Amino acid sequence: MLAVCTLLLISSCAKSPKKITNTNDYDNYLELAENKTLQKAKDENEFWKTKFEAHPEQSSYLVKIAASYSHLFAITGDISYLKEAETDYLKANKNTNYKKSDLLRALAANYITQHKFKEALMIATKAELIGDGLQSTQKMIFDIQLELGNYQLAKAYLEKFENMSDFDYLIRLAKWNDHQGNLEAAIRYLEKAKAIAESSNAISNKLWIYTNLADFYGHEGNIKASYNHYLKALELDPNFQDALNCYAHNLRLTLKNYEKAIEVYTKLISINPKYEYAISRRGICKRELKDYKGYLEDFNKSISANGGKMEIGDYISRSIIKRNLKDYEGVIDDLLEARKLGEIDSFDYEKLGQAFVEIGNLEKSLEFFEKAIQVELAKSDKKNRNVPFPLLYRVYDSYVSTLIKIGEYRKASKLLMEMKSHFPEKIRTIELINILGQKLMTLPDYEINEDERNIIMEYLDSIKI
Repeated sequence: MLAVCTLLLISSCAKSPKKITNTNDYDNYLELAENKTLQKAKDENEFWKTKFEAHPEQSSYLVKIAASYSHLFAITGDISYLKEAETDYLKANKNTNYKKSDLLRALAANYITQHKFKEALMIATKAELIGDGLQSTQKMIFDIQLELGNYQLAKAYLEKFENMSDFDYLIRLAKWNDHQGNLEAAIRYLEKAKAIAESSNAISNKLWIYTNLADFYGHEGNIKASYNHYLKALELDPNFQDALNCYAHNLRLTLKNYEKAIEVYTKLISINPKYEYAISRRGICKRELKDYKGYLEDFNKSISANGGKMEIGDYISRSIIKRNLKDYEGVIDDLLEARKLGEIDSFDYEKLGQAFVEIGNLEKSLEFFEKAIQVELAKSDKKNRNVPFPLLYRVYDSYVSTLIKIGEYRKASKLLMEMKSHFPEKIRTIELINILGQKLMTLPDYEINEDERNIIMEYLDSIKI
């Protein structure tokens, strides 16, 4: 059940939910309640690990450890638990020579949760060939084929275990109808599944069905039903991360209530301090509130939670935060690190140049303004544009202005004539011609080259009345 629950929640919560207005009703669930379920899962994990250490020949203990890690992941969302479960399920399957279908399904479920669908299909197919618990395997293969886009195969598997009284069949039938664009039918089947979950009082099924129905009703526009189902899930488990996540998603993207969204994400982080998704989204909320210091703190925490390795995009994103904080040395450090990893864009070269200007290193800024112009002109040529990109105008402005400040009039004149050819009517082009023209008028005539002479003529024309 864990694998399909995760898949359906990802697919539905990723869409922007409809507006839920009575946010105060959720306040009771924002305090971190004592998480007895989490503590019990941790105790169970330790219990089976102790047993296995004492009797390493007992492969069944290894399976219990893997299952407890899967449970810990379901509670916290901490991916490290999922990876630990994978390791132990692989060992258990190796010990049984991949001949036990229940262990194969457990490994396949783990792969599904990690979105390793091709690996999951290979393992589930082994279980199908063995034949034990065939219907459970068929349900799993339906999930995988649907995710892989093999819709005819998915439909064929769905028909193999048709049973309108079965919770697992109904939720998959709902998923199939949602894929077909029939939201009304999907909700109808989820309501039937809800009745089964409530009559059996299976807490995990109730949590799952309430959260998914909340999402589906939100997409339909039935705000009251969506709202009530979120509350039902939180009443059962105030620490249920899927319900909290979708609620925070709604606050952030639909209501734009960033303060309240921060509270919800903070609770999620309290449940799992390594929850990278919640940390990064809380940072985004802080950015919207212009709390750039808090945004930077959460950005760094999210990188640490994700293993600490930074890619080009991470350095560039962090440089933007630092620019808002006027930490220009930090901007330079991050953009130069990004450049070591690969080619950066003209925008980033522009920001490098500007950062060097801000710290007073005008000479160094020229290198990056020039590179920004080269990259931007290359883009323009590739796309056969007659009018260069707007960023080019800004970079020419910064480049020429800096050259004038350091007395490089000859190079400034050359660049300014280029700027005029691209942007002849722009106000800043005219202003720079006037500024540079005045400077050049003070030079002896024999020191003036053609570009400089053209600037002087443009300047003299502009002041004629």
